Amino acid sequence: MTILRKQQKDRLRKAAIQGSRFYAHYLLDKAFIIVTEDYVAHSVTFKKADFCHFTGLTINHLTDIDFFDVCLKGTLRNINLADVQHYNYSTLKTKANTLLKLDHFLHADSDVNLFLSGLTTNTFTFPCAIRNDNENMTMCFIGNDNHARSLRKARNSHNTLDEKRIVGIFETADQKWNKCIYVKDRQEIQKHFDPSLFTESLKRYFRLI
Repeated sequence: MTILRKQQKDRLRKAAIQGSRFYAHYLLDKAFIIVTEDYVAHSVTFKKADFCHFTGLTINHLTDIDFFDVCLKGTLRNINLADVQHYNYSTLKTKANTLLKLDHFLHADSDVNLFLSGLTTNTFTFPCAIRNDNENMTMCFIGNDNHARSLRKARNSHNTLDEKRIVGIFETADQKWNKCIYVKDRQEIQKHFDPSLFTESLKRYFRLI
């Protein structure tokens, strides 16, 4: 437990606002196919209600969805942040700094990302996660749809069942692979996956039509 000072609230509030804008632009309500080095495709998605959990903040008088909405509008106030927080300020500050790198999560430095299976923490085992050691950030996923639920430090995310390099990231549309975010080798993707999985625009990207 920790009690936040006004200056600390100011910093955390501003990071939540900026992070929500990155989240809305790059990730929110989108589904992605993550292709690992063994050419297995994994689906992950990002929902509005989970953003509050990324911050680690205890919130006053707002639902998780309302919290995201006021962050995105830039109207989050210090009074919305509880004086007494579950996490200490150092942890909250680390999470806040990670929020400011959400634009780099899937859309930059993808060649250093690892797909983790069975990431065990002190309190939970996540079925899968994505770790970026360069940015010291790990996004953890839960549920049948693998929706993002938690942000952690990469250096605290090594207790896993398996770790694999990521060789492709694709945004989906209408349950088809639609947009290439990152690909290590186009020919290998074409060799391992049926083109019927791709939209017409992605087929053009791969020069299949």
